[in-house]
Amino acid sequence: MTDNDGPAKTETGPALMADEPDGALSAITGRVVLWYALLATVWIVASDLVFGASQGESPSEQVGDVAKGLVFVGVSASILWGVLQRLTRSFDERFARTVTEQRDFYQSILHTSSDMILIFEADARILYANHAITDILGWSPDEVVGREGLTLLHPDERTSATSFRENAARLGRNRRIFQMLHRDGTYRFLEITVSSIALDGGRAGAIVNGRDVTERTRGEQQLRAALAEDAMGLPNLRMFVTEMERLDEVSVVGLSAVVLLVDVDRFGDINSLHGRAAGDAVLLELTRRMEATVPEAIGMWRHGADEILLVLLDSPADPDGSGTRDMQELVERIHREASAPMALDDTDQRLSVGVAVGLARVLVDRAPDGEALSSRMLRAVEHALAEAKGHPDRSAVHTDRRARSVDERARLVAELHEAVARGELITHFQPKVRLSDLAVVGAEALVRWEHPERGLLLPGDFLRTVEEANLSAGLTRIVLGASLAEVQAWLDVPGCDPDFVLCVNFSLDDLRRKHFADDVFAALEASGVEPRHLCLELTEQTMLADALGASTVVAELRRAGLRIAIDDFGTGYSSLEHIRVFEVDELKIDKGFVQRIGGNRADEAIVDSIIAIAGRLGLQVTAEGIEDVEALDYLLERGCHQGQGFLFSPAVPAAEFSSGRSYAPLR
Repeated sequence: MTDNDGPAKTETGPALMADEPDGALSAITGRVVLWYALLATVWIVASDLVFGASQGESPSEQVGDVAKGLVFVGVSASILWGVLQRLTRSFDERFARTVTEQRDFYQSILHTSSDMILIFEADARILYANHAITDILGWSPDEVVGREGLTLLHPDERTSATSFRENAARLGRNRRIFQMLHRDGTYRFLEITVSSIALDGGRAGAIVNGRDVTERTRGEQQLRAALAEDAMGLPNLRMFVTEMERLDEVSVVGLSAVVLLVDVDRFGDINSLHGRAAGDAVLLELTRRMEATVPEAIGMWRHGADEILLVLLDSPADPDGSGTRDMQELVERIHREASAPMALDDTDQRLSVGVAVGLARVLVDRAPDGEALSSRMLRAVEHALAEAKGHPDRSAVHTDRRARSVDERARLVAELHEAVARGELITHFQPKVRLSDLAVVGAEALVRWEHPERGLLLPGDFLRTVEEANLSAGLTRIVLGASLAEVQAWLDVPGCDPDFVLCVNFSLDDLRRKHFADDVFAALEASGVEPRHLCLELTEQTMLADALGASTVVAELRRAGLRIAIDDFGTGYSSLEHIRVFEVDELKIDKGFVQRIGGNRADEAIVDSIIAIAGRLGLQVTAEGIEDVEALDYLLERGCHQGQGFLFSPAVPAAEFSSGRSYAPLR
């Protein structure tokens, strides 16, 4: 078959259109005339014989009447045949013209499309290829028609392509990036979308749309290499968000995803007792085991310092959120494989580790409130992992139908309301230090809860409930009011840096609040502090979840003179686009990377890249979690501007904070 011949016809293009009549109407016309002649003959013969007998006609007279009737039937049938044949020919001609015009129209679309379009048989042989394949992959259509499609894929991707095609047949549509063979022997990255179709005779087939994304993919790989990948070789959460956006576009009603978060038990002890190289070896081996244990996973990503995130697709879920996959069997399989002894690199030591496994089943259908699929997945699986760490079997399952105990949540919400009224929510301050001379140049405000029974609680113990109970607005006003009042006093302390800046963390709920900006301006006015002394800290996840709405509010605050910082930069949501959109002033390196300086080259490379990015963009860079002189020296050599951490001071009450202090040399 040539490119101009086109494939078998189907319903959406040259290969998808209905067959022409091919004489079917002529056959129907003949049957109509035949039935007319038969019925008319029977009627005339019967009626003439009966009528003639009733009138006393002789047999010869009756035969004459029948003969006249038969002549009438023959003449009328001939006339009817001629009329119907003329109408049939006219219809056939119009139908043929319509089919030809439609075929030409669809073929012109296929031939002129800049995307590669292929049509496949069920056995993956190519039936049709448009001319765009020459521009993208260098092959002519004639060279690929009749060829098995898998031969055009990179050898490493042929096995996964089979399951990809099976999922497309089951779901109706699927999308993924593959490496495809160029005629010159190199490989190009193509974003492939596969849709199931029906070919002639009801045969199963597929139509493939391929878009060249080589430059985009290589750019993502370079950014990943600079900011995302580590000793485990896994992509970061930024790539997870991108992949889940693509999955979300499939929009198959009822499709569910099983999300797993695997955490290494006592990972800090492994680093302390065996060295960080051993810790990296454990993570690498665990990654390999997860790949072998859960081969059906559509992807694996790095989550935090010692956690692996996996996603599996499940069959369409029941209305209650359950699915067909055996969750308990999956957990047992992971625990069994993870607990087998591991051989540490370059030693005779063998180490057994335990893991905690959080599982969440999430419907892929878009949430009514527009929350991104990736955000729903992370929130659910992180909650499941937190529960798993407290269970004897080290696992927990969260589904869309399962939520925290109503009584427990109601009690905590009531206590929070009372805490606000009684002034139990207080603010501590951690100094920000200029690394060149160790002078205090700012502070980060961190909320604490002085619980009457449980003692001093950190944000992780109650902030999620604050957001769920819609108490964010009240908490923000408390922190802003108390913090800015202290800043005004600190600015008058002898030796205080005139550009002293207070950093306050704000959540997505804050940015979505209608009068949030007004509350900030009111707090500044009440305290008398100039806007340039206040820095708005946002996490990358917050910006991703509501980029458009958040950027509008942030732009208003920035125009008023506030500074903008990205907190925990490099933990997985890194995007240079967000730095541009939000007009960021400062990047804060996540403490997880800083604390592994000196023991993990991958983390050091990430730190180096962030500092380099900040330098090129003219941004200030602050390192969080500085705990030792080695890390301080490393950051100074790379040109990091500011830092905070226990090496200088933990977060302390306002009465213990000194804005005019410079720390003594620490070497």
